[in-house]
Amino acid sequence: MLNYKNTLEEMVDILISNKQKYTEEFRELPEGTLQYVEDKQRTQFYRAISDGKRKKRMGINKQPELINQLARKEFLRRLLKEMDANINALQYAIGHYRDIDPTAIIRSMTRAYRRLPGELFFRPTEELFASEDECLRARLESHQAWAEQPYEKNSYPFGEYSQYTTRGLHVRSNRELIIAEILYKYKVPFRYDQVVQVGRYKLSPDFSFEMADKRELYMEYCGMMNDLEYVSRFREKRRKYEQAEIYEWDNMIYAFSTGSKVNAAEIEAIIKTRILPRL
Repeated sequence: MLNYKNTLEEMVDILISNKQKYTEEFRELPEGTLQYVEDKQRTQFYRAISDGKRKKRMGINKQPELINQLARKEFLRRLLKEMDANINALQYAIGHYRDIDPTAIIRSMTRAYRRLPGELFFRPTEELFASEDECLRARLESHQAWAEQPYEKNSYPFGEYSQYTTRGLHVRSNRELIIAEILYKYKVPFRYDQVVQVGRYKLSPDFSFEMADKRELYMEYCGMMNDLEYVSRFREKRRKYEQAEIYEWDNMIYAFSTGSKVNAAEIEAIIKTRILPRL
């Protein structure tokens, strides 16, 4: 029997985890809010700080990093508010969730109905009464046509560390090879290195999936988080994704590691808890 309560609880856990991360970032950003005055000559940005009685305002046009930080802080403030609303909504749904039990439903009927054979009430092939495995299999099969459609791929040359999967897919690293093989294990249809229009940029997330609502879900594996230059490039790439409304808490999944090793158990857990329920 399907139990959507588990999925709701997993969504709450993900939201709470992301909320903690963004709350920490929010607290580390500079105090104040961004204001501006525009005239025919130029736009003047100000940083406004309140001491409870009055606001101090100072010009910051020559401090672009501070402007960026204040913009990020306001975005996070509003984001955290939306996340709180979603957490509350999901927790309310969990508290009022009722398992669908066909036997209990039939027993709740009047005696005239209870005397009838059970097969009159439902069809055994209905998804509502199918096992989780059967429903998951049907959902995954529904995405296969999307995965097989032609799509624009990243044309950047493959390097010396590229590998071929057991199904002949050419991937750029051993890390991506392992992820692809685990996706094969769970029969998850995916696109590899698909080019995605992100605002005015073209980026290529490592793996793309079609979600149940027909939007695309992306996964990026970031495997050199001990390299400061790599981390800087990753932060810029994430900024571009978020400007195009591709968010970690919605339609993007990031997995991280340092060095060249891959935690296959962690990747498998991500696929089982964060990808499969969305498809």
